[in-house]
Amino acid sequence: MLTLGINTATIKSTVCLVEDGEVLAEKSWTENKEAENLIPAIAEMVGDRELDRILVVSGPGPFTALRVGIVTANTIAKEKGVELRALKTFELFPGPVLLNGGGLTAISEDEIKPVNEFDGQFYVDLTEKQLLAANVEILDHELNFSEIVARMPGEKIETLPLLPYYVKEPTIT
Repeated sequence: MLTLGINTATIKSTVCLVEDGEVLAEKSWTENKEAENLIPAIAEMVGDRELDRILVVSGPGPFTALRVGIVTANTIAKEKGVELRALKTFELFPGPVLLNGGGLTAISEDEIKPVNEFDGQFYVDLTEKQLLAANVEILDHELNFSEIVARMPGEKIETLPLLPYYVKEPTIT
């Protein structure tokens, strides 16, 4: 099965193409250019191949980037008639996460006390300046999104469109 993976919910955005557990292609970027990078990366990877399913990270994450990824996944799934699966950002990391400037980063449980619990996973919402002042050591956790897509987790979405999953509802539309 040919699967397209889309992650615009973390600091490192990634799009990948996986077939039967083997990663065929992957492209990642850290600058906030999902609108410019996502569609060309998908077009280059998929070409004229027929997709079987899409796995998209549905959030939480940066407002605009998240919406770009989800709208892209919804559009392709509807247009091509392929299965859409969603994975929450918290499911990408093995432990607590830090909401840092809109993106998420794994942190050490010993370094900071969580300020909230959300969906059974702790998170801490700090600005970079607060983070530096708290002297928190961020774990060097390299998220390998392609490997996650190769294992094909995620909840099957029966009804389109898939909506973003926010920690806090946005105050703008």
